[in-house]
Amino acid sequence: MQSHTPDWSSLRVTGPDAASFLHNLCTNDIKKLPEGACCEAFFTDVKGKILASTLVCRGADALHVVVTSPHAADLAAHLERYHIREDLELAVSEAYPTLFLEGAPPDSELFEAPTLGARLCLDDSCLDTMVRLSAPAFEVWRIERGFPLDRVDVDSSRLPQEVNRDAQAISFTTGCYLGQETVARIDALGHVNRKLVSLKFSSSTPPGVGAELTADEKPVGVVTSACNSDRLAAPLALAYVRREQCDPGTRLRSSAGEAEVLAGPAVAIDG
Repeated sequence: MQSHTPDWSSLRVTGPDAASFLHNLCTNDIKKLPEGACCEAFFTDVKGKILASTLVCRGADALHVVVTSPHAADLAAHLERYHIREDLELAVSEAYPTLFLEGAPPDSELFEAPTLGARLCLDDSCLDTMVRLSAPAFEVWRIERGFPLDRVDVDSSRLPQEVNRDAQAISFTTGCYLGQETVARIDALGHVNRKLVSLKFSSSTPPGVGAELTADEKPVGVVTSACNSDRLAAPLALAYVRREQCDPGTRLRSSAGEAEVLAGPAVAIDG
């Protein structure tokens, strides 16, 4: 059994209107989420910019919004501004989310997170499980799988399609939600100018966060996360790259040497 408790936070939303309320404020289809499952979702502002990158989980008696940063309270304040007559209660949870990367305890409520290839536990009893993955090791694990973090790879300057998680985090048939007009317009009529991609470097040292990426001596991207992958014997990174240089196999330059744009995550996700 292998687990990690990241520096994430969560909201607990209960009541008959909980699902429809969240559904109307994020990019994914919360109404169709089955019990015991999670989906990725972005909560956006009226202009379609991302306020929080999350996993939404449906439990037996509540919906849980797991923010992949310590800033669930900020999202709670945003949601409360739109909570008018809906029959629901919303609160920041005191429990620490725990991810099970291999195995899981038999007596805890677990949520399947297939886009991450893990199970999620929102019960503090999971904190005692073994073997625990260190924070640096988890950072490598999630970068290998191309999983972006709130306030690290995703912030309020980004549009949902820039994060390049359309299949995982955006439903284009979910109906209206806050910011949906911008997302739908990009899907139907346009494109974003940059996307988050996975990179593999030919050097032995990963680039620093914020490192510039160039093509033909012109800046075309910036690194948001990086690590050294023993599994692949190469440095990896997540980076926003201009769409003209996003094609798999594209070669870019950086202070850490040459990088190749990968077709997807460096390590395939199980599940």
